[in-house]
Amino acid sequence: MIRRVETVTRRESERLTYQEKIHKIAGTRDIGAILIKLADNEDNSDPQRVRALPDARALVQRYEEAKRTLSAALVPLLAR
Repeated sequence: MIRRVETVTRRESERLTYQEKIHKIAGTRDIGAILIKLADNEDNSDPQRVRALPDARALVQRYEEAKRTLSAALVPLLAR
């Protein structure tokens, strides 16, 4: 479990953009890590939370793109 949390945590030392990190998580083929990141993004996408942040529209778009990427990586893993 700790390994999965470390996998989904974006560290400044990695020097990855958010989308690069999402693609890296998707590429791990780790169902647990992908599900954790999807749940994290769902929680971060709460409309009340997002409304309070500057540039909410860009944030919602970022989370939607991440959801598509992670979901696309998850489908073949669940079909096994």
